[in-house]
Amino acid sequence: MAKEQNTNLSQSYSIEDFVAVCAALAEEVRVKMILLLLDQKMCVSEISESLNISIANASHHLIILKRVKILMSKKQGKENYYQIDPNGYRCVKKMILETLF
Repeated sequence: MAKEQNTNLSQSYSIEDFVAVCAALAEEVRVKMILLLLDQKMCVSEISESLNISIANASHHLIILKRVKILMSKKQGKENYYQIDPNGYRCVKKMILETLF
């Protein structure tokens, strides 16, 4: 099945991409994670502690944000450190602005 293109979306974004990003941003805890990581790298345990959620719950949400390229992770020792993916974050912002405004 070919990906349907909306005339409001840039040629590089599909409706499916836009919906995936919107779904990822629809959870309050994920938005809090993005805000927490705007200026720093943090491991899962630090994120879970900061947001007062379990490590398993934090991991679940981080994977979703990583899947839509808002976050990236890097293994350092035994820990995965998460941070904003500058390219992905910029693309997501552009996608939202082009589509909605």
